[in-house]
Amino acid sequence: MYCVSLDDTGAPVSLEWKRPIGKTGVVSSETAGPAVGADRIVIGSLDGTVTCFACATGQVLWTDHVGEVTIRSAAFTDGERVYVTTLGGSILAYSLHTGARLWERQLYAEGIWAPPALAAGLLIVLGGGVLEAIDPSNGSSVAQVAVGHGPYSAPVPSGTHVFVGGGDPPFTGYLFAVDLAVADPTSMADQNLADLEIQANDWEIQISFRVPPLVTDLWLDGRPLGADAVIRPVRRADRAYFRIALAPGKRIGKYALPVALWRQDKLIWNTILVDLGMNRGPTLGLPQQARVSHLIFEPQAEPTASGAAALSMLLGHFGLKVSQQHVKEMADYLVETWQVDPHHKWSGVAMRISHAGARDVRAKKPS
Repeated sequence: MYCVSLDDTGAPVSLEWKRPIGKTGVVSSETAGPAVGADRIVIGSLDGTVTCFACATGQVLWTDHVGEVTIRSAAFTDGERVYVTTLGGSILAYSLHTGARLWERQLYAEGIWAPPALAAGLLIVLGGGVLEAIDPSNGSSVAQVAVGHGPYSAPVPSGTHVFVGGGDPPFTGYLFAVDLAVADPTSMADQNLADLEIQANDWEIQISFRVPPLVTDLWLDGRPLGADAVIRPVRRADRAYFRIALAPGKRIGKYALPVALWRQDKLIWNTILVDLGMNRGPTLGLPQQARVSHLIFEPQAEPTASGAAALSMLLGHFGLKVSQQHVKEMADYLVETWQVDPHHKWSGVAMRISHAGARDVRAKKPS
């Protein structure tokens, strides 16, 4: 950690102090770095250590070790508390002044990759395909809004609104705007989509929910799944039913499907989270994470085979032995024959090998 003094133009003048922050450096990205408040600076490191320094002197005021988990994102402080997220999917709140751990919550198995934000008195966290509003005093969940896959998107507050990118970038991206200025914050959630039911297989998805009273028209935006922008339901009694064919390349991932409801001459937007990932089908229960330091290193066989090498190492860690060449052939086959989006080919290979072993991917080709 370096502290540099600046002149009136913002140019660096001199190095004031520098301090070590752990055995490894902080991951470099546009959403990594320290949090500064009340003459204190807090930063997390790759070895799971949280350190608070005095801004003026660099003196270590307090430290905490959150466990064998990486802290990638910048911490966030409101001047009294400081909030830290981890790639293990947890968020922790500390007293900025004393370092006392105030509360901790485990949120998303796939980790939290972007820093939190504060808006309308609520802590906003993105992970697991949802934007979650949290009570900063105790960590309890207030509401969730599905935004799909966009783990690197940092929520941006503006007044009582929060803006965040989601969908399935870089191929199907959306900008979501969430209004927190409501009498009942839980109205952010899916109360407009009561009794929501989702059934999915590898080729299609069926969605149904009870239509709220006074709704005169509704439709679903199927573009995140490669379908039409306006899909109208089949209405039966008080329920709406949608059936969507999954486009090639859209059979794996987390997607947020926008739903439009016309009620009393007002357009109300909602979203439905569709999880077509590791939590369904024959892969249920497989581990979703592995620490890189625990893998047995395997040099990549070819200059362009970094993805195959990484996946071969990961699968081997869980007892699934498969060569880099076979992994690469399976990935190429998924892209060329099934038109799987290259963005998802590695997860597709992992799922196939996980429940089909090292058999050739052609053995799983749909009829």
